[in-house]
Amino acid sequence: MRRYRSMIEISCRGILMFGIWSAVKCIFQILNDPGEFFLYMSDTGKASLSLEILSILMLLFFMAVDLAGRLYIAKSALDVSKRYKKKKLYIFLAVMLFVGSILTIVISIADMIRTHARIAEDIVTIMIEITAIITVSELIYSSVKFRRARNRFKAVSEEL
Repeated sequence: MRRYRSMIEISCRGILMFGIWSAVKCIFQILNDPGEFFLYMSDTGKASLSLEILSILMLLFFMAVDLAGRLYIAKSALDVSKRYKKKKLYIFLAVMLFVGSILTIVISIADMIRTHARIAEDIVTIMIEITAIITVSELIYSSVKFRRARNRFKAVSEEL
């Protein structure tokens, strides 16, 4: 059980770090090429200020939701591993992160094939998402194994 508990702790740190990385990457992409982010251009070629503000607010909202979801996953997994609480929503959310990382890889590969413009950036994104998939997979695996081991331990201790 100790091995699974330590793997859960390590995976939780990784998930939080990938959340911070996603936010920083998104901010730097906007700062690097704001014209690409603001796709809402008028006929004059100038972006509407209200649409720019709305876009930034939407981006901040989704970044906050992503970070909050990752924080919930990490906190819930740690609670389960340390305090024997029975939470299951975090496993579902971790699976959603897993699926989201796979979709990001597919989109990055499609973008590389289609544009041939940002190949280095797409390769780095793919490598980071593969690492995120491994981290989330390890969290899910360790959480399931920890629960089973804990339940077996409880059953044996109740029999004695």
